[in-house]
Amino acid sequence: MKEGIPENKKEGGAEEKRKLRKILLKLACELKRVCEKYGLSYFLHAGSLLGAVRHGGFIPWDDDMDFVLPRRDFERLIGIAETEIRAPYFLQTDRNTPSMVTFGRIRLRMDGTTGVQLPKEIRETYHQGLAIDIAPLDFTGNGKERDRAWKRQDRFAALHYAKHFPVGNERLAQLGAARYGKRLLQAGGALCPDRYLVRKLREAVVAGEGLSEFRAGEECTISSECGGVYRHIVLRQDWYRDRVIMPFEEETFPVPAGYREILSAYYGSSYMEIPPEEHRKGHHFPVMSTDRPYMEVLKPFNGLFKDVKGKTIVVFGAGKMLEHYLKHTKRKYHPAFVVDNDPDKWGKTLYGIRVETPQKLTALPGQKRYVVICSIYYKEIIKQLEALGVTNYYIYVQDANWL
Repeated sequence: MKEGIPENKKEGGAEEKRKLRKILLKLACELKRVCEKYGLSYFLHAGSLLGAVRHGGFIPWDDDMDFVLPRRDFERLIGIAETEIRAPYFLQTDRNTPSMVTFGRIRLRMDGTTGVQLPKEIRETYHQGLAIDIAPLDFTGNGKERDRAWKRQDRFAALHYAKHFPVGNERLAQLGAARYGKRLLQAGGALCPDRYLVRKLREAVVAGEGLSEFRAGEECTISSECGGVYRHIVLRQDWYRDRVIMPFEEETFPVPAGYREILSAYYGSSYMEIPPEEHRKGHHFPVMSTDRPYMEVLKPFNGLFKDVKGKTIVVFGAGKMLEHYLKHTKRKYHPAFVVDNDPDKWGKTLYGIRVETPQKLTALPGQKRYVVICSIYYKEIIKQLEALGVTNYYIYVQDANWL
């Protein structure tokens, strides 16, 4: 295996994609069941809306589902979920998971699966099963009133994001973080409890019951898109007044009656045209499994060196990431030896450490062996280790975006 980021490193293949989409449809059908039972308005949204209109289902290169509910029904859904939605489904909200950074969206998740949404979430302990996204449709007024709401929202969204993720990235730039400065964001986020930040974020766009009502001719926004490329798209409430039922794969779901205007606002008037191949970029889970629970899948990413005392450290991977590992562990956790799949490296010394064949691992007693995978090909290496009978291993992450 050559070092570097491979062209297609995502866990997948046709069968895995089929399993993923089957789970997403189950989640969508559970949302449909609850909304229909309680008379809640709900619609396919964003890429899922485009997929229904243009493809009759999933966009071929996309693997997620999005829904939107008017704010009043969105809040009712959260309340209903406590008694109505049961295992294997879990409605994750900013109330039961305030450390989750979604800018106000909620997620309906599936137990027994893994669907990490963002690379930086691999160290989070909250529910990270495969999920569909559900956003609130907010009627935030017009002109200056809406601009003021956006600014308030951006302020608390930036603090929440900076609290959990490194500052200085693209998402924070979209939130206008330059106005506050990195240090101020870090300090402010650290001082503010998560529950306070998500409450203030919600209050920034929900200024009373009146905003929950449809008013003919007035404008509305998807407030939870404040951190994305569609953050300032203004929609019309009339477009959501009625619904049309459309096929989506083997199921059917409602779409707004004004779906043509909505898709034009999001994707331009040529939304029915298939984009060039270089622009066919969908959502992908950086860490995903359709049949293994997130606690199990994410375990190797967490607790690195927590239980290393008295054990022999061995690093699997003699590429560029090994240099990063050695530099950042500062000799405290240097390995007794390194193993690699490249025969040309066997018997040689790198950074003063001998490189051995992977079979050398089996010579170490299991209870004394501490294997650290140091490679972007960690998925293939995990399979190789388990074939050798090595089931206790950890994954060193140089850059979470490589996942």
